[in-house]
Amino acid sequence: MPGTDPVDVTFASGHVWYYVTMAALRMLVQQPGDAILEAIVSSARLRDRWQLVAFSDHLLRLGRLPLDGAAGIIANTKDAQAAGRFDATGLPWINLQTDLGRGAHVACDRRAIGRLAAEHLAGLGCPHLAYLGSADEVHAAFRDACHPALVLRVDGPVTAALRRLPSGCAVLCQNDGRAVELIHAALAAGRGVPDDLAICGINNNRSQALCSPVPLTSIDRNLPAMAVTAAQALHRHLTTGTTLARKTLVRPLACVARRSTDVRHNLVPGLGPALRLLDQGLAVAATLPSCGLSRSTLERRFRDRLGTTPGAWRSERRLQRAAQLLLATELDCTAIAITCGLSSASYLCRAFQRRFGLTPSRYRAGQGSLSKG
Repeated sequence: MPGTDPVDVTFASGHVWYYVTMAALRMLVQQPGDAILEAIVSSARLRDRWQLVAFSDHLLRLGRLPLDGAAGIIANTKDAQAAGRFDATGLPWINLQTDLGRGAHVACDRRAIGRLAAEHLAGLGCPHLAYLGSADEVHAAFRDACHPALVLRVDGPVTAALRRLPSGCAVLCQNDGRAVELIHAALAAGRGVPDDLAICGINNNRSQALCSPVPLTSIDRNLPAMAVTAAQALHRHLTTGTTLARKTLVRPLACVARRSTDVRHNLVPGLGPALRLLDQGLAVAATLPSCGLSRSTLERRFRDRLGTTPGAWRSERRLQRAAQLLLATELDCTAIAITCGLSSASYLCRAFQRRFGLTPSRYRAGQGSLSKG
């Protein structure tokens, strides 16, 4: 197709499908507030003579797609039958989020989601981390960005999973729906959010996040960027013959922090970065440039918000991590000490017994619990 020809694109969002015709200069839009549609409209305005036409899922099911003059499709569906209908048109098409049919696929980088969530949740200073959902790319990246042995994974019914989540746990949920369900279950069980459980979802579905009993922190998967990426790829394909990539990944936009992870120190300037850096093993002095704080200011904020000093907080985190590794791995004390940033196995044993009242070997053998202090 010559590059001077008008370009036709079909787009779908929720229960409404959109496409651009090659004929009349008209735009029909039924969801002007939709972020994905707004991105497509903005992209279309940059293309000479693009026009959007809407049609419903009902017409799609009836096989009455208004295809006259259409040159391609951008869809947002999880329905395999719908994908089959798009395949049957013979038009090039791109689906957002889900890999279906013979169409190309633009999605959010799920490993980047896990890393972004780990950066936020690890900075909360919670003694435990967990992932609620099935083992997938998000879980793997979240686990690896923290420590493979330090992320508890739970799945199945939320009420049963809740019983396995320890107090003081920061939880990443597979999607916003499960996160909101977990918030409801936690509150019904008398567990506070975020004081007892800090909870983060994925999708940043505003209707779910803002209507939750506790407004939900969530990872925004950057749907507008997916839509624009799909529109640009299809435009190049139709005008220059560029092959459509089978799969294209877009980075998530941000972790949108709301009340569900607003533990009492989270909004204190400089404290979140200090917690993350200390947890990574940096000395207190080495965290100061990144935090933008003097040592005396940082120590004052630790006392005011956490009731401890930066050095004591870091030592506590190391011992808590050692305790988790004792149960989750078969590493000996020397390896655990190295992993946790402690000077030696003998130091680990002394500090562990002083803090918890029992030796690492007794704790691993199940002869005690970490209830002391």
